[in-house]
Amino acid sequence: MSISVKMTKNALTGRLFAIYDVSGRLVKQQAFMSDNHSLIINAGELNAGAYYYKVTVGETKVKTDKLIILK
Repeated sequence: MSISVKMTKNALTGRLFAIYDVSGRLVKQQAFMSDNHSLIINAGELNAGAYYYKVTVGETKVKTDKLIILK
């Protein structure tokens, strides 16, 4: 199982995608490559359940939302 993320921002550095469990603990984080505006995250190592994700560019939070993993 994988999660595909696409960025429309033109920022070239400091782009991160982070997944948190419902208690706020960081469980997975991955940086976008500087020359790529998309990212594929392996979600197979996460347990089924509710999570939150946050996309940041540098110090700026771009998006935060809920993520449900079903297996």
